[in-house]
Amino acid sequence: MKQVIELIVKSLVEKPEAVVLEDVVDGDNVTVKVKVADGDMGRVIGKGGATVTAIRTILKNCNSRDGKRYFIQIGDEVRAPRKEFTDASY
Repeated sequence: MKQVIELIVKSLVEKPEAVVLEDVVDGDNVTVKVKVADGDMGRVIGKGGATVTAIRTILKNCNSRDGKRYFIQIGDEVRAPRKEFTDASY
């Protein structure tokens, strides 16, 4: 899976030699941290996050094949956890 992410990211950036990927394994969860040159960050994220969302969709669809769940982290971003709605009162 790491090779797929590397291929996609390197094809998007202007400086493919600056792309660095790191796997962080936590049980069945694998987070692939992607670091690119400063000028290429926008190319990987895309307008409104469309490109990184597409990469995440590819990972989501490949998750069940080897029993692991893959996530991608671009640069030093930290995604906010989703809100859990337990009470419908407003």
